[in-house]
Amino acid sequence: MNILKIPKASELIAQNLRDKIISGELKKGGFLPPESQLMQDYGISRPTLREALRILENEELIEITRGSRSGAKITGLSRKNLTRHLGRYLQFQKANILDLYEARLAFEPFALEIFCENKEASKIKHFRQLAEGLRKLVEQEKFDEFPAIMANFHAEIVACAKNKTLCIMYRALLDLVVAHQKDFQHRFNQSKETLRKRFGAGYRSCVKLINLIEDGKHDEAIEHWTLHLNNVAQGWTIRDENSRVIDGNI
Repeated sequence: MNILKIPKASELIAQNLRDKIISGELKKGGFLPPESQLMQDYGISRPTLREALRILENEELIEITRGSRSGAKITGLSRKNLTRHLGRYLQFQKANILDLYEARLAFEPFALEIFCENKEASKIKHFRQLAEGLRKLVEQEKFDEFPAIMANFHAEIVACAKNKTLCIMYRALLDLVVAHQKDFQHRFNQSKETLRKRFGAGYRSCVKLINLIEDGKHDEAIEHWTLHLNNVAQGWTIRDENSRVIDGNI
């Protein structure tokens, strides 16, 4: 026998406010109306309203502030929240670091194939600009900044598929990758020379990919980038990192 669950008033209010935040009717960075107004608008008591606000706060859609401008500030949905929830769920499922890097092979070669079929000159120029940024980081020995900028290059490849779902999912995955790489660099003290070689090779691999695409060597480009992703996975999963469980606390 199925028992019909009737939502509580607080859940219904939270759903209504959630819909308004997601639709943009209530803007990120703004505040919800005062409690007295919300109570009057919805015809509810203060305890019911505060329970609804706690639901939204737990979902990280609002934060309750104190001080000169107290109230429920709208934080909205953010990639950081998505990444945090994804990381914690992967951690709960005991997914390891190697899983994280291998998953990238399901995204980038697919998106790269689409890009090769619909090559855009402006996109090629954009990739060269991103690659030049990577070169400067290596030259200036800003190795702490390299993983995040390299992640942007990877994200732009997936963006070529022009599929929002893929882009959003992959960006969150990349955020976990960057978090791992920064943590790896913190835990393992690598010399500047090692980092220069490692990140220099990454920059040159990006340039090679761009050149292959521009020259119309699409099969070679996809093959090269698939090898690049495999090499990256091997490089960041040494010293038993492959079996290390993903840390969702980023």
